[in-house]
Amino acid sequence: VHGGLRYLEQLEFGLVFESLRERHIQRKLHPNLVWPMPFLFPVYEGDRPGLRFMGLGLWLYDLLALFRAHRLHRTLNAERVSQLVPALRANGLRGGVHYYDCRTDDGRLTLLNVLAAERCGAAVSNYVQFESPLFDDEGRVRGALLRDRLTGETLETRCRHIVYAAGPWTDQLAESPGDGKLLRTTKGVHIVVDRSRCPVDAVVVMKSPADKRIVFAVPWDNRVYLGTTDTDFSGDPNNVSTSIEDVNYILETTNDFFPEVALSVEDIRGTWAGLRPLIRTDASSSYQTSREHEVFIDQRGITTIAGGKLTTYRSMAKEVVDKVAKVLKTNYGIRAGRCRTKKLSADPELEQGHVLGKDPLEDLLWRTVGGARPWVKARMKDFPDEAEPICEGQPHVLALVSWAVLGEHAARLEDVMVRRLSLVYEEKSVLEETVRKVALHMAKLMGHDTDWVEAEISALWQGLWSGE
Repeated sequence: VHGGLRYLEQLEFGLVFESLRERHIQRKLHPNLVWPMPFLFPVYEGDRPGLRFMGLGLWLYDLLALFRAHRLHRTLNAERVSQLVPALRANGLRGGVHYYDCRTDDGRLTLLNVLAAERCGAAVSNYVQFESPLFDDEGRVRGALLRDRLTGETLETRCRHIVYAAGPWTDQLAESPGDGKLLRTTKGVHIVVDRSRCPVDAVVVMKSPADKRIVFAVPWDNRVYLGTTDTDFSGDPNNVSTSIEDVNYILETTNDFFPEVALSVEDIRGTWAGLRPLIRTDASSSYQTSREHEVFIDQRGITTIAGGKLTTYRSMAKEVVDKVAKVLKTNYGIRAGRCRTKKLSADPELEQGHVLGKDPLEDLLWRTVGGARPWVKARMKDFPDEAEPICEGQPHVLALVSWAVLGEHAARLEDVMVRRLSLVYEEKSVLEETVRKVALHMAKLMGHDTDWVEAEISALWQGLWSGE
């Protein structure tokens, strides 16, 4: 969750201002999921922009944030930069800029919005796939055909309007506003290594020697994740994976900045890959393609949003909600208030002012389940066996798995291991034991048999290691 410092270089001041405004709103509303992190941008001899220009750029960045960053930026000399990151290449180092942006748990942030919608009365289902819109005799939307992906059952639901927020699948929709050519889809890859192999305490911003793209080294507990790439992608959005070319690009960039670290493929603990659904422009490269979004209205009762970035998700959603409310009022006389999420926390039960560092389990509960922390603690008290750790060296307890299933719509083992508890980057031997323990507990909660347990474990391993 960041303003996008590099977008200043592309003169996208409106996007940067919107992003920095949203960064402030998210920090204020959801401090457990969006928190400040220090960034260090080293500048070397011959770099463009140089150190002085970078300092001016950061003043503009702070100004566009209305000086609401966690702390204002600082310009550092080479000696101070080397003190902060001793492993950083010293040859040619001129100095650097130190500033603050924010990071988030994107899976948790997404889930928070789903659960908030449910609390407000929305019908929420996991693993239900949209098949097609249904139209009345006048050609206007009257409903949608859906399919339960776990049972194969199809069902119809009534509605007067459909919103497509389909991301990289937008061009595959029959009603795509760009006739299947709206997007320039690009792939981003991260790799994960042990923090002992790449010792950083701040996010280090690196420029690739190959094409001058930005790559980050981000500390994450006892790991560091490195990325991202930005390459054009024309394949199936359902089948995105990390290639050896992606890995080599990230490793070469990291080793250029940390030559004594000398990372190799053997150091990688895990990877992930995803797609950016960018609006197609005449930009010469995917890296230069704007992260702005667009909203398209089909008079039959369909609104499509495409483009954008995670940081601005709330303002994008607000724009869609307000436009749909206007359409419903015009066509059906239905009145709805304007979007209120600028001041409405998606987790009203969250304890504000939690002090991190006193207890690992308390910190984990605050960071993950937020306002549901009392439920998890009560569950641990009522079911003492659920108070035991499920993973060696980590504070996660079985009660968290219970909450994921009973309160967060987790239906598959992958839901818990990847998107609820993010436990998939542990040592493989530790992970194997953890996976089975979680699968057995889920089966107990959901009434599944041992066949389900074995099938879910097999599916998880296949998903995690298929690109190995």
